[in-house]
Amino acid sequence: SVRLDRQFGKSFFSSTMAYRSEYKLESFRNKTFEFINISDTLTSTDASVYDSKILETGIKQDMDWLISPSHTLKFGANLQFRTFNPRINNISEATIKDSITIVSADIIRSLYEEPSSKSDEINFFAEDLISLGAGVTANIGLNYSTIIAENSKSYGSFQPRLALLADGGNLHFKVGAARMQQYIH
Repeated sequence: SVRLDRQFGKSFFSSTMAYRSEYKLESFRNKTFEFINISDTLTSTDASVYDSKILETGIKQDMDWLISPSHTLKFGANLQFRTFNPRINNISEATIKDSITIVSADIIRSLYEEPSSKSDEINFFAEDLISLGAGVTANIGLNYSTIIAENSKSYGSFQPRLALLADGGNLHFKVGAARMQQYIH
C-alpha cells in the first residue's frame, strides 16, 4: 500500500491510500480406502478441494476537520475492485481415470475450471465526533455503500450509526447502535 498524508492549515487533514491485498486459502482432503476380497481389490476414493481467493485493489480518501477542540468532522470515500475465486470440487473413484493412482489437490484442480466473479464497491461516509462535556462524547455517522456485481446489477445501503462514550477516569462506558450491510459475494 501507498499512503499520502497532508495537512491544510491548522485544522484540516487529508489521508489518501492506494492498496492491493490478496487472500488465499487452499484446502485438500483425501480419503482412499482399499477393500480386498478373494478375487479382487476395490478402491474407494472421496477427495475434495476447497479454495478461496480474493484479490482487492482500492483507493481510500479520508478527511478530518477539527472544527473546535470539542467538535471533529470526518468524511471520505473509498473504491474497491474485487475478484473472487471460490472453488469446491469433490471427486470419487467414478470421476477419476484408471491411469490416476494417486489423487492430489493439483489433479483435482486440473479437472475443473476455476470459477471467477468480480464486483466493485463504493463507499461514502461522514461522522461527527462531539464532546458534550463531563467526559461524555457522541459519535453520529452515516455511511452509504453500493456494490456493483458482474451483471451490472447494483445493491446500495444507507448505514447510520450512533454511539455515546462516557469516561469517568477508571470507568469507561460505551453504548451504540448501528445498521450495517454485509454483501454476500
